[in-house]
Amino acid sequence: MMLTDRLKGSVMLSNRKLIRMFVFSTLMVGTMACVTHKTTQHSHKELTQVESFSESGSIKSPDRWWQSFDSSELDDLIAEALSNNLDLQQAWSRLAQVEALHRKVKSSRLPGVDLGVSGSNSDRVSGDSPAVDNYRASLDLSYQLDLWGKIRAHVDQGFYDLQASRKDMEATALTLSGQVARIWLNLTEQQLMQKLVEEQIQVSRDYLKLVEKRFALGSATATEVLQQRLELQSSQNKLPAIEGAIAQLKNQMALLLGKAPGKDTPELVAAFPTLPELPQTGIPADLLRRRPDIRATEYRLFSSEMGLIAARADLYPRISLSASLSSSSTKFSDLLDNWLRNLAVNLMAPLFDGGKRRAEVDRNRALVDQRLQEWKKAVLTSILEVEDALVIEQTQSQTLTGIRQQVELAERTLSRARKSYINGLSSYLTVLTSLQALQNLQQSEIKAEKDLLANRVSLYLALGGNWTETMTLTQR
Repeated sequence: MMLTDRLKGSVMLSNRKLIRMFVFSTLMVGTMACVTHKTTQHSHKELTQVESFSESGSIKSPDRWWQSFDSSELDDLIAEALSNNLDLQQAWSRLAQVEALHRKVKSSRLPGVDLGVSGSNSDRVSGDSPAVDNYRASLDLSYQLDLWGKIRAHVDQGFYDLQASRKDMEATALTLSGQVARIWLNLTEQQLMQKLVEEQIQVSRDYLKLVEKRFALGSATATEVLQQRLELQSSQNKLPAIEGAIAQLKNQMALLLGKAPGKDTPELVAAFPTLPELPQTGIPADLLRRRPDIRATEYRLFSSEMGLIAARADLYPRISLSASLSSSSTKFSDLLDNWLRNLAVNLMAPLFDGGKRRAEVDRNRALVDQRLQEWKKAVLTSILEVEDALVIEQTQSQTLTGIRQQVELAERTLSRARKSYINGLSSYLTVLTSLQALQNLQQSEIKAEKDLLANRVSLYLALGGNWTETMTLTQR
């Protein structure tokens, strides 16, 4: 009993010293807790030197850009894709992983508490000694002091990683909306092309009947009949390729909607929407808050800065506190009557690691520089995409206007050539040439209109938007 009393006395004496150390360390933690980490404010003035884009409309487009086309068909397709697309669901899952990891890292700022209870029974194999029961209970607490801000930096790093993952998901949604719109336009183009070619086939048949009738009357040659039959066959040969393209586009649309190719693909109305008025483009600096891909690179830059702070803090000593309460007894009823407490302060200081920690600081510093360049490139690329879309819209609009004028002239030319041929004033070659020119221009007109609308989609995507910020997991 005397030895036990002496041990308890020494433990109490050492605990007093440890308590004083604990109070001192706690005061230091309170002081250091006032220090917060701030990210570097990276200036974008040198990246957005121009005050405005080369062109801008006066119409403010809807936040959900595709509503500008005023097509319920497109609205339904994009809504279904945002709910069921597999790539977007993967992005949501990645976001959930990063969010869970962030919560895990945040838990390191709090003390860890463990409770343990055990019981045992021992008995000699031989002899008449009675069995001995032993019960033990313990309560352990551990806490690492964040004197240099390492833990705080890791928590902030996790926060910025979480924000970057969120913006990645939003960028995926924005890209997905553009993919659906482009396939919808391509599918409409092919359906219009199919309808046009079928009409052209009927026109070629009518001309073939005309030539064959004149051949029967001796007013046309066999060569002219063969030429028109060749023209008819050429038009008919275009249909299989168009039908194949339609089937492929429907399969691509089904995949974007999260469906098996060939299953439940909606039938679309074969008509282009009216090109909306040119939207307000704002100023280049607006892209920094409207483009989720730029925001993602910015958050990754902030994350790397927090990683650098944590790496620097790792050069300094680590102080951790531990406390425990334990009790043991041969009777379970007496287990809570005999507690022994213990309090300890641990100091770990790096003395020699072969330069490993310094190398980690250098690596993180280089990573910050890399992320900064990635952010700058993302900003410049976004400006380039807007300007390119504006230039292409202007040139494509001029191209479409020119083709429509050519179609009108080709129709008048064919009409005159047909009359001249019927009246015997010209050969059928003139009619055939005019017919081929008109049919080719009609097909070019459809393609040019699709290209103009598709470029408008590119402009909307380049301008970004804030509609993705309202997306929630329930929309999956």
